[in-house]
Amino acid sequence: MLFHKIKGVATVSSGSWSGNTPKFSMGVLRQIVLKATTSTNIFDFSLIDENGNTVFPTDKDSATAIEGSLNLSKVDIPLVGIYTMRISNATIDEDISYLLVVQED
Repeated sequence: MLFHKIKGVATVSSGSWSGNTPKFSMGVLRQIVLKATTSTNIFDFSLIDENGNTVFPTDKDSATAIEGSLNLSKVDIPLVGIYTMRISNATIDEDISYLLVVQED
């Protein structure tokens, strides 16, 4: 069992940012951590597959309108291919750090 940490800093401009993950042959997203520089920054986060399908947030998640930070450690989303990480509707243009933990067997 191998865990990959995809981490970085998103520099939000005009309320949005997007970036790609590495390509996964067979993985499972286990954790999502997001932290804005300012705790009052409100923003949305989504994860979109190569076909344009939004895999996060799912219907059971309430991850829209994140205020300041998010730490979801009980995530179970299968990943195959490259995904787009998207931050949108940010109320402040600033850096937002991100960490995705993906398990591959």
